[in-house]
Amino acid sequence: MNNLPKIKQRMEAISKTISITDAMYKISTSKLHNTQKLLTGHQGFIEELEYLLNNLLVLNQNNYLLKPKLKATKTIYILLTSDRGLVGDYHDLLFKEFKKTINKLNKNEYDIIVIGKKGFNYLIKNKITPLNKEPLSFRDNLSLINFRVLADTILNLYKNSDSKKIVIIYQNFINMVHKEVKYTSILPLEKDVKELRSELTSEYVYEGEKDVIFSTLVHMYLQSLIYGVSIYAKMAEFSSRVVAMKTASDNAKEALEKLTLIHNLARQQKITSEILDIANAKINN
Repeated sequence: MNNLPKIKQRMEAISKTISITDAMYKISTSKLHNTQKLLTGHQGFIEELEYLLNNLLVLNQNNYLLKPKLKATKTIYILLTSDRGLVGDYHDLLFKEFKKTINKLNKNEYDIIVIGKKGFNYLIKNKITPLNKEPLSFRDNLSLINFRVLADTILNLYKNSDSKKIVIIYQNFINMVHKEVKYTSILPLEKDVKELRSELTSEYVYEGEKDVIFSTLVHMYLQSLIYGVSIYAKMAEFSSRVVAMKTASDNAKEALEKLTLIHNLARQQKITSEILDIANAKINN
């Protein structure tokens, strides 16, 4: 009976928690739907862009972006993470797979670029030094233009370093309850020119120097590729947060129901005890 104030205080705390988790659930659901809309527009754009690029690759068969460098030794991994938590096992599974990958390599065989504060803090905690000295972050409302600088950086790294391959590691969205850690190689392009030639149905007449056009298209393609990967990663992040917040809300509501029952029983006992005390007092008088 003396615990009634404490029980009520705890019930109020759980009710506030439910309000927060419900709000985060709705916000994450809205962000997920908005990000899915981005994916629809992006898929058509990158397909057209890739077709144009393939057309030019047939004319630039010896370009350094087509095949791995023979003497290159390093792989550059881009670890794509989030800035925030409350996403269930989203980061745990990603970091576990990432660590498994680099543990198979010598330290001179890889470099890392990390996107997201969670990934940056993870690397620092595990004494792994990324190429970027500060965390790179992108807003939840993704925009293609935000990836221009990163595309420039990656192209320059590949061109001017001893890197043989650049690979993005990220959580790929499958559906609301399933995601998977995926590796997407973005450089070199590794396209079969003979196969490309057989697939092309038309040729384009280009105004200006083909090398300049090719360079511009490669940059746009790389920028769009990273943007597309980031969309899938964001969808996986938002869906993980939706599931986590739904689970948290359900658990909190269940705990609140149990506490409500305990509170009502305690109140009933208190009332019964008070009635018995009054009755006993009248009998004694």
